[in-house]
Amino acid sequence: MESVVFAIRQVLAGNLYFNDQVKEHILFQLSGDSGAADADPIKRLTNRELEVFRLIGRGFSTRDIAGKLNLSIKTIGTYRERIKEKLGLRNATELVRLAVHWENTKKITPSVQA
Repeated sequence: MESVVFAIRQVLAGNLYFNDQVKEHILFQLSGDSGAADADPIKRLTNRELEVFRLIGRGFSTRDIAGKLNLSIKTIGTYRERIKEKLGLRNATELVRLAVHWENTKKITPSVQA
């Protein structure tokens, strides 16, 4: 709750506020260091893509995710496709398998991703 109040105060003062994950993502993008992304492919995902990925890993269906995030089923399908593309996955089965593994371990190993 304190972080929300701090963020609101920053914005009301005319400043920008980014959480630590967003700051890290921005710095990564600005640095142009693609080696870090290869080490952790999850860092390629936007915050919303990561949220969808985590919900997939928790066993939610596309319809359930759409309802939970107040988005259309088509939008969630688009996020699923983007996630597959960014993580080099061929199909929905690989996506679900990797999402479940990542949700349980917070790691992506080459044997799970391939």
